[in-house]
Amino acid sequence: MKERNTPVEGMRGIAAVMVVLSHFMVAFYPAAYWGDDAMSHIANGLDIKLSQSPFSIFYAGNFGVCLFFVIGGFGIASQFFGGGYKGVRRIITNRFLRLFIPVLLANGLCLVMMKMGYITAVSVSETTGSSWLRGVYSFEADWRSWLFDSYYRVMFCGDSVYNSAFWTIAYSLYGSFLVALIVVIWGGIRERWIIYAITCVVLWSMGTQGTINCNYFVAFIIGGMIADIKIHFQLKLKKIYGILLLVISCLLADYPIGVAPTNMYRFLDIGNRAAFLWHILGAGLMIFTIINFEESGRILGSRGMQFLGKISFSVYLIHMQVLGSFSTFLFQKMFESGISYSVSFTGTVALSLVLIVGIGWAVYEIIERRINKILNYMYFRVFQSERTVKN
Repeated sequence: MKERNTPVEGMRGIAAVMVVLSHFMVAFYPAAYWGDDAMSHIANGLDIKLSQSPFSIFYAGNFGVCLFFVIGGFGIASQFFGGGYKGVRRIITNRFLRLFIPVLLANGLCLVMMKMGYITAVSVSETTGSSWLRGVYSFEADWRSWLFDSYYRVMFCGDSVYNSAFWTIAYSLYGSFLVALIVVIWGGIRERWIIYAITCVVLWSMGTQGTINCNYFVAFIIGGMIADIKIHFQLKLKKIYGILLLVISCLLADYPIGVAPTNMYRFLDIGNRAAFLWHILGAGLMIFTIINFEESGRILGSRGMQFLGKISFSVYLIHMQVLGSFSTFLFQKMFESGISYSVSFTGTVALSLVLIVGIGWAVYEIIERRINKILNYMYFRVFQSERTVKN
């Protein structure tokens, strides 16, 4: 298997941090997401202003998800254009179990924690005023719902009651299959760009079908197109253009999703799907820029960024359990002891991030790596003619 693209791996880590911080913000500072005065915890309403501020990029969770989707499409297409069918075949064959087994284990951990009374999110939501936090664990957990949620709701419906972050798993599954299908069938012909364009238009026109928002699949197609451009055109952006494109992508990332914009973003308000459009395009533009802009590799290629990228999926798996237990418990204890709301929040986030990264690393080393190794072993045992493909 080809080595991962270094800047993209670093950006994967940043996307994971965005998603984690977005959940902390919507849990403890809901006004920074919804822009609602009744949810504000800062006297001058700064948290309300943040809901439409360019500084919201640090917790732009939906944009982070779009980055993941673009990267997913980029990875599948890179395998095909860089090495042909074998790499894609192996990834797609392993894809379902590669996602399902960690989800099953993560939801199992949540089931155990709820049964033991370690989840304190619902009670703390009365203090934070977050309706989202109040709803994430307000259900009766049992082994039947655990299996049903892990297999059916998460893997096929883009939904989950055990972990609200797992709505993205079905998209990752379907999106990977979609990109693989397109590049395998049409990746070898010049007219493939027409196929890319038609697919994007069709997916966007489909809107939401049931519980699945088909607009998100456009991000996977864009990722595939970026891989195509990277491998076949070998572009190199000049510094001024690279910086300009990164600034534009960051501005698109900040388009508010929880509130109708009343500032400069009102000019980009094209309706109830505006956030999806600008976040997908912004994510595509950001990934396109970092892989064609050499200077980005100096930061994204650092050991810290590569480490975050490596454990990003494991962090994604476990951060909600930490937020719903340790983080909410610690925050409540600090706040009730007389510490100010903002200091309680800052301390909680700082310690929680350390814990999340630590647990994420352990999950990666103990579970994720071993699952991948076992699945690859099983694949090459079944498809013995492909043993020449390196792991």
